Amino acid sequence: MIGRHTHDRRALRLRRPGLPSASARETVNPRHGGVVSCWQYFQRHYRSEFSPVRHGVLPIIGSLLMLLPIYGLLWPVPPWPYNLVPYLIVAWTLGGIGYFWYLARRRPAMIEAMGRVWEPDPGPAAKPIP
Repeated sequence: MIGRHTHDRRALRLRRPGLPSASARETVNPRHGGVVSCWQYFQRHYRSEFSPVRHGVLPIIGSLLMLLPIYGLLWPVPPWPYNLVPYLIVAWTLGGIGYFWYLARRRPAMIEAMGRVWEPDPGPAAKPIP
Protein backbone atom coordinates (compact mmCIF):
# COMPACT_ATOMS: atom_id res chain seq x y z
CA MET A 1 0.00 0.00 0.00
CA ILE A 2 1.34 3.39 -0.91
CA GLY A 3 -0.61 5.33 1.70
CA ARG A 4 -2.37 8.50 0.70
CA HIS A 5 -1.03 8.26 -2.87
CA THR A 6 -3.05 5.15 -3.84
CA HIS A 7 -5.14 7.29 -6.19
CA ASP A 8 -2.11 8.13 -8.35
CA ARG A 9 -2.50 5.62 -11.20
CA ARG A 10 0.50 6.97 -13.07
CA ALA A 11 2.76 5.83 -10.25
CA LEU A 12 1.26 2.34 -10.11
CA ARG A 13 0.84 1.11 -13.68
CA LEU A 14 3.12 0.12 -16.50
CA ARG A 15 2.43 1.26 -20.03
CA ARG A 16 2.59 -2.24 -21.50
CA PRO A 17 3.98 -5.57 -20.33
CA GLY A 18 7.41 -6.07 -21.86
CA LEU A 19 7.61 -2.48 -23.11
CA PRO A 20 7.74 -0.27 -20.03
CA SER A 21 7.67 3.48 -20.26
CA ALA A 22 10.63 5.58 -19.15
CA SER A 23 9.21 6.04 -15.64
CA ALA A 24 8.60 2.30 -15.31
CA ARG A 25 12.14 1.48 -16.43
CA GLU A 26 13.52 3.25 -13.41
CA THR A 27 11.22 1.36 -11.02
CA VAL A 28 11.05 -2.11 -12.59
CA ASN A 29 14.67 -2.93 -13.25
CA PRO A 30 15.16 -6.61 -14.11
CA ARG A 31 18.81 -6.43 -13.04
CA HIS A 32 17.87 -5.58 -9.46
CA GLY A 33 14.65 -7.49 -8.90
CA GLY A 34 11.49 -6.40 -7.16
CA VAL A 35 12.91 -5.77 -3.68
CA VAL A 36 15.50 -3.25 -4.83
CA SER A 37 13.00 -1.70 -7.24
CA CYS A 38 10.57 -1.13 -4.37
CA TRP A 39 13.34 0.49 -2.34
CA GLN A 40 14.41 2.72 -5.24
CA TYR A 41 10.87 3.68 -6.17
CA PHE A 42 9.93 4.92 -2.72
CA GLN A 43 13.30 6.62 -2.25
CA ARG A 44 12.82 8.63 -5.46
CA HIS A 45 9.09 9.34 -5.54
CA TYR A 46 7.78 9.15 -1.96
CA ARG A 47 10.78 10.03 0.20
CA SER A 48 8.57 11.37 3.01
CA GLU A 49 6.73 8.02 3.25
CA PHE A 50 9.84 5.85 2.86
CA SER A 51 10.54 3.33 5.61
CA PRO A 52 13.56 0.96 5.53
CA VAL A 53 11.59 -1.72 7.36
CA ARG A 54 8.47 -1.45 5.21
CA HIS A 55 10.22 -1.06 1.85
CA GLY A 56 13.39 -3.06 2.47
CA VAL A 57 13.32 -5.59 5.30
CA LEU A 58 9.75 -6.87 4.85
CA PRO A 59 10.08 -7.40 1.06
CA ILE A 60 13.33 -9.31 1.63
CA ILE A 61 11.67 -11.54 4.25
CA GLY A 62 8.74 -12.11 1.89
CA SER A 63 11.08 -13.03 -0.95
CA LEU A 64 12.95 -15.50 1.25
CA LEU A 65 9.68 -17.08 2.40
CA MET A 66 8.71 -17.63 -1.23
CA LEU A 67 11.85 -19.77 -1.62
CA LEU A 68 10.55 -22.35 0.90
CA PRO A 69 8.35 -24.20 -1.62
CA ILE A 70 11.31 -24.41 -4.00
CA TYR A 71 13.43 -25.92 -1.23
CA GLY A 72 10.64 -28.43 -0.53
CA LEU A 73 10.58 -29.35 -4.19
CA LEU A 74 14.32 -30.08 -4.23
CA TRP A 75 14.97 -31.63 -0.81
CA PRO A 76 14.54 -34.47 -0.04
CA VAL A 77 14.95 -35.60 -3.62
CA PRO A 78 11.55 -36.89 -4.75
CA PRO A 79 11.17 -40.24 -6.54
CA TRP A 80 11.11 -40.52 -10.32
CA PRO A 81 9.38 -38.86 -12.31
CA TYR A 82 8.81 -36.05 -9.79
CA ASN A 83 12.54 -35.37 -9.58
CA LEU A 84 12.35 -34.07 -13.18
CA VAL A 85 9.86 -31.30 -12.34
CA PRO A 86 12.41 -28.59 -11.35
CA TYR A 87 14.38 -29.17 -14.54
CA LEU A 88 11.24 -29.03 -16.68
CA ILE A 89 10.19 -25.77 -15.03
CA VAL A 90 13.60 -24.20 -15.68
CA ALA A 91 13.61 -25.45 -19.30
CA TRP A 92 10.07 -24.13 -19.90
CA THR A 93 10.96 -20.72 -18.41
CA LEU A 94 14.18 -20.42 -20.42
CA GLY A 95 12.31 -21.45 -23.56
CA GLY A 96 9.72 -18.73 -22.95
CA ILE A 97 12.39 -16.10 -22.37
CA GLY A 98 14.22 -17.20 -25.51
CA TYR A 99 11.03 -17.07 -27.55
CA PHE A 100 10.25 -13.58 -26.24
CA TRP A 101 13.76 -12.38 -27.18
CA TYR A 102 13.35 -13.92 -30.62
CA LEU A 103 10.04 -12.12 -31.13
CA ALA A 104 11.43 -8.85 -29.78
CA ARG A 105 14.27 -8.92 -32.31
CA ARG A 106 12.56 -10.44 -35.34
CA ARG A 107 8.91 -9.40 -34.97
CA PRO A 108 8.57 -6.35 -32.71
CA ALA A 109 5.10 -5.65 -34.11
CA MET A 110 3.88 -8.88 -32.47
CA ILE A 111 5.23 -7.76 -29.10
CA GLU A 112 3.45 -4.43 -29.57
CA ALA A 113 0.22 -6.29 -30.36
CA MET A 114 0.59 -8.37 -27.18
CA GLY A 115 0.85 -5.16 -25.18
CA ARG A 116 -2.39 -3.83 -26.66
CA VAL A 117 -4.32 -6.68 -25.06
CA TRP A 118 -4.11 -4.83 -21.74
CA GLU A 119 -5.32 -1.47 -23.07
CA PRO A 120 -8.99 -0.52 -22.84
CA ASP A 121 -10.90 -0.87 -26.06
CA PRO A 122 -12.14 2.53 -27.28
CA GLY A 123 -14.66 0.89 -29.60
CA PRO A 124 -18.44 0.58 -29.19
CA ALA A 125 -18.09 -2.35 -26.78
CA ALA A 126 -16.50 -0.03 -24.20
CA LYS A 127 -19.57 2.21 -24.08
CA PRO A 128 -22.22 1.33 -21.47
CA ILE A 129 -25.51 0.00 -22.81
CA PRO A 130 -28.37 2.46 -22.05
